[in-house]
Amino acid sequence: MAVAIDPGLAKTLSDARLQLHHAAQLVTATGISYLPAQPDLSLSVVGGDAQIVASTLLNGLTIDDAADWLRVRISERGADGDRLTLKRHYEIPSHALDDGGTFDTKNAAAFAQLDAWYFAANRALEYVRSSTSGAGEIRCWPHHFDIATLIDLGRGRTIGVGMEPGDTYYDEPYFYVNAYPSPKAESAKAPLDGGGTWHTREWVGAVLPGSRLGDESAAADQVRAFLDSAIVACRELLA
Repeated sequence: MAVAIDPGLAKTLSDARLQLHHAAQLVTATGISYLPAQPDLSLSVVGGDAQIVASTLLNGLTIDDAADWLRVRISERGADGDRLTLKRHYEIPSHALDDGGTFDTKNAAAFAQLDAWYFAANRALEYVRSSTSGAGEIRCWPHHFDIATLIDLGRGRTIGVGMEPGDTYYDEPYFYVNAYPSPKAESAKAPLDGGGTWHTREWVGAVLPGSRLGDESAAADQVRAFLDSAIVACRELLA
């Protein structure tokens, strides 16, 4: 049975989020190491029958342990495992894992909550895609670890809609809607539904922090109301 989002726990997920963000880099490393750089790259490692050929639990392993395991698996598949690099062209938030710490999944509730957030975000973004012309594929990005869709308005104008599991601006999951080219902060004044507000420090966009969500039965409608109003507002800012 799927775990429901608990807004009361939204501000307690930082360590689990950072561990998952670092774990995601092991998948990203294979793309960086073996494939030419190209936008919107998607990578899956499977056998000839499209089935998973090997897996390992990360709990108790360091990043280097996991990378070494991955190099062996890559070599077993006939590629050069030594080519795997953990170097990236972007930075992610620091964690004890960067200094040789091990993955620790004992806080199962926190990881379950993050799973619930991504599940809820995917459903909300599927709603956006089904109701909005020009909305692209839903993707999870390894640099910010957000899950998002991009609405193409043409003439170089886009609206980003997504869920960020937490960052330096909000130490909790939050939904966001932003516009490109970025509008001036003083122009972001339109009222937002669902308890959303405008973020104007260093970037401009509409946000709905997780701790503002109501009870489970109304949360999905609240998020949809926020996203609908924020998308309309961003369209007006780009008009």
